[in-house]
Amino acid sequence: MRTKSLKKNKINVITLGCSKNVYDSEVLMGQLKASGKDVVHEEEGNIVVINTCGFIDNAKAESVNMILEYADKKERGIVDKVFVTGCLSERYRPDLEKEIPNVDQFFGTTELPALLKALGADYKHELLGERLTTTPKNYAYLKIAEGCDRPCSFCAIPLMRGKHVSQTIEKLVKEAEGLARINFDCARFDLLRVRYLQKTQSWRIIRSFGKSRRHRMDSSALCLPNWFPDGCFGNYETRT
Repeated sequence: MRTKSLKKNKINVITLGCSKNVYDSEVLMGQLKASGKDVVHEEEGNIVVINTCGFIDNAKAESVNMILEYADKKERGIVDKVFVTGCLSERYRPDLEKEIPNVDQFFGTTELPALLKALGADYKHELLGERLTTTPKNYAYLKIAEGCDRPCSFCAIPLMRGKHVSQTIEKLVKEAEGLARINFDCARFDLLRVRYLQKTQSWRIIRSFGKSRRHRMDSSALCLPNWFPDGCFGNYETRT
């Protein structure tokens, strides 16, 4: 006998894995909200979307266990639908479909429009770069690149994320300005992959974040290349 479902038409997005998955979940949630859907992050909802990780064994086990947990909840009538997306689904979809048939549908890392359609929403191109953030107010992520072109035998990133694609400077600047408008208090920037950006342009992303208001920046989070221009932080207050 099915138990009474939780609040109808509430979509619960669960994020596992790295910051790229956090970003992808935020984009998904932003699209859902723009379509008028009631969406939450890792709370209660009768429709569940699990954004999985498939990189190392522990992460794969965590993702599989989470899928099994919600497949069981669906079987017991606690939730109504379960969808799976992300790296594990991209890499092992045929096996997952065979072993866990109670999941409504599996999606890969590049199938956001199809996932939205399954959730009763439309993909809106005009929302490019906009998302519903899930991080605390002291930081947010910018995804500057995706995938990898190097087919290393020990790494599955190209299998899960595809070939390397960099975001444009213009898109990243626009996204950083959007984050500033929603009042993020402190900027933390991971520049480990800054080599993928044009050396003379990447500083614009950081500067644009503090264009409209005063921000604090953790100096411990900075590891600036020697080609960064002096004074590029303008309105920022650095602190230790």
